[in-house]
Amino acid sequence: MPRTSWVQGGQALALTGLLLASTPGFDGPAGAVPAPGDKNDGGGERKAPAGPDIRPDASPDPKPKADPNPDIKPKADPVPEEARRVTAAFRLAAQRSLGPRSGDLFVLPSKYHYIIDGSYIREEHSALPDGEASRAITHEGNHHGTFWDYDTRIPLVLWGPGRVRVGWRSREAATQQDIVPTLAQLIGAVAPEDATGRVLKGALLPAATPPKVVLVLVFDQGGRSMLQAHPEAWPFIRRLRAEGSSFDEARVSHLDPETVVGHVAIGTGAWPARHGIAANTPHLRAMGVTRTAILGPNGPEPMLLDSPSLADVWLRESQGRAVVIAQSMADRAAIGMVGHGAQYAGNPKPICQWYDERRGLWTTLPEVYRRPDYLADLRAPLRWPATGDWRGHLVQTPVALRMSPGAAAFDGLAMREMVAREPLGEDEVPDLIFWSIKATDYVAHRYGLESLETRDALRAADEEARKTVEALVQRVGRENLLIVFTADHGGGPLPERYGGARLSCEGVAAWINQRFDRRQNDRPVALAVTSNQVFLDDGECAAQGVTPDQVAEALKAWKPFGKPFFEAVLTRAEVEATR
Repeated sequence: MPRTSWVQGGQALALTGLLLASTPGFDGPAGAVPAPGDKNDGGGERKAPAGPDIRPDASPDPKPKADPNPDIKPKADPVPEEARRVTAAFRLAAQRSLGPRSGDLFVLPSKYHYIIDGSYIREEHSALPDGEASRAITHEGNHHGTFWDYDTRIPLVLWGPGRVRVGWRSREAATQQDIVPTLAQLIGAVAPEDATGRVLKGALLPAATPPKVVLVLVFDQGGRSMLQAHPEAWPFIRRLRAEGSSFDEARVSHLDPETVVGHVAIGTGAWPARHGIAANTPHLRAMGVTRTAILGPNGPEPMLLDSPSLADVWLRESQGRAVVIAQSMADRAAIGMVGHGAQYAGNPKPICQWYDERRGLWTTLPEVYRRPDYLADLRAPLRWPATGDWRGHLVQTPVALRMSPGAAAFDGLAMREMVAREPLGEDEVPDLIFWSIKATDYVAHRYGLESLETRDALRAADEEARKTVEALVQRVGRENLLIVFTADHGGGPLPERYGGARLSCEGVAAWINQRFDRRQNDRPVALAVTSNQVFLDDGECAAQGVTPDQVAEALKAWKPFGKPFFEAVLTRAEVEATR
């Protein structure tokens, strides 16, 4: 973990992995992300960080690290009009996300600035496109979770011969929450009770019968920023878009723009205020722990998911006759889409599986879901490609496979096996498939969204999607298939390229705790920090004489790299007053 010094009173106080320094960036080459426009998924709990021993009234500034790419200049700051628009959208998203499990403060980092789980941070080397050639860059990975366009603009494409208009483009606002009501109408289901989106009527044609199979296809972190960075890498998705309807102004409209929240939105059609999943790793006040949102006594499970999914209600309405499949390498993505499984209304267990990175196998929670027996021995390759060397990166373990295009290939192999073996389209009851290809997210986090490595992963995801859709067409017929393509969230460019900066979640919490430890008792005021939220301890705040407004004002004024790190900071009271 890189080390950063805080200088106070002439003495350097070392921090490990808490506050991560900015690096001057550069004006990107061709293929760069346009300016407008996971750590593994295992569970675990975290304690609130107390931070290093510095005076609570100090406001130390970290020393920036040496620039590993010194010959390039940073991008300019956003124009005021953009900042005002994004801040207004952020306020609306906070209103939709405010609930019993959300934070006490909602924070919007400045453009190209991120709050990141410290375990994501590692020095990495990757290749960027540079005309016909490429150039190397040293960095510490990309992230998402803010509310700038690169994080919120997502594709939303509907495809279905005879049911969806061909070549239609809409500039209407659309969100992930619109997917469930639209699919419910198409398959003849009653939409889940908490679904708040609208039916995307403009894209639909009158149809005499529902489709036999619905495929909801997600490219994790596959927002418009990724697609624009690598326009040649997704020919199949481009074809779906040309043959179907596209909502070109679709956006993430909730907080946090992260994997689990996005997939729950796709699966339930609900806002976080209703479905109860606030972030990938929120602080759970009732349990007194900070942990992944998809975790129960037996492992990954939907115990905190308060809203039914489309799969939940359709299994009930069809009396278990529908085939339901959900797959992602990330447990929180697969569970977020499929919902409660056998925990809902006595439903039969749907197929829901995710990747066991230790063993290189597909796994599930057998009390709630099922994994097909014929996939029990499907093992990830020990080397990918055959040499185990991809662009100079060693891919020689099941863990390393996740961070390579080989993850998409293994994903597709399992999905096509289910397409071949499950009784899809064999009766009049529409079947549901939810498939999120995670390789695009894993690779972008490690190597940068605009890297050639991410181009490879996106191309692999597109190819696996093509082969799987062709298998579905062969199985049920083109006229009986309906496809929705989208992303759970977008992704930002490497901060090194744009004059941006990173702070770790742990570092922000530590700074708050140091700043407001007025009684010098080392008890945390801030229990946890996520990409967009700060969770405070009400009791300790009262004991210290600290109010949320005071913490918010301190964060607004904080300049860890010489300028304000946050574009906006909202309190719960402020959000409640404007709902």
